[in-house]
Amino acid sequence: MTKKFLTNVISRAAKLFAPHRFTPRVESNPAALSVLFTWDVYNYLRTLVSVSRGPISWFATTEKVDDHTFLVTRIFLPDQEVGPDGITIQTEDWVKLNQDILAQYPGDAGRQIINQLNFWGHTTTNTAAVELKVRQLLAAAGQPWCVFATFSKRGKIELMAHYLAGFAVSIFDLPWGIAEEINETLVAAITADIAAKVRKRRQRPGLFARPKKKHRR
Repeated sequence: MTKKFLTNVISRAAKLFAPHRFTPRVESNPAALSVLFTWDVYNYLRTLVSVSRGPISWFATTEKVDDHTFLVTRIFLPDQEVGPDGITIQTEDWVKLNQDILAQYPGDAGRQIINQLNFWGHTTTNTAAVELKVRQLLAAAGQPWCVFATFSKRGKIELMAHYLAGFAVSIFDLPWGIAEEINETLVAAITADIAAKVRKRRQRPGLFARPKKKHRR
C-alpha cells in the first residue's frame, strides 16, 4: 500500500510549524490606565526630589477612583541603602515599614494602609535589582499589581504598571495628572458673590446693528 503524504496530496501544503524569533508585546488603549496625584503628594514628592542629593526611593498608597484611574494618596519613606550603584531595600526594611505604619495607625486603619501600599517611586535609573526585590515583596504581600515611578530633577515622571498575579504583564509610560478636589463651600461662596455683585448689561437696541445698505434706484 502506497503511503500518501500531505505534500503529495496538496501541491501547496503548509510548511512545518516551527518556533520563530519572538517579540512579545502588549497592545492596549493608551487611556486604559492612568495615575493621579493629590496636590499634597505632588508637592511632597517635588520637595523630596529637590532636597535629596543622591538616589532615594519611597512607597505610596493608591486608591481606586474608577476602573481606569488610581489616586496616589500617602507617601512613606522606608529604611534603605543608597550609593553610586543605586538603591538597596532588604526584606527587613519592608517589614519595619509595615511595623511603623501599624504603630502610627493602629488597628484596621494601619492594615488598610498596608493593603493599599502598591506604589514604589525612585530617583535613579539603575534599579533593575531593587525593582525585582520590590516586586517580590509586593507579590508576597498579596498585591495583584503595582506601579513603579521614576522621578527626575528635570521635572519628568515616568510611570509603569506591573501585574504580579497570573501573567507577568507590564504597561509602560502611563499618563498622569493632578487630582483637584472640588471645595463645595468655596464654590457656593463664589457663586453667591457673583450673583450679588455681577450684573448683566442689556444690549441697547441698535447699538451693534449693521447699517442698512442703500439700494440704488
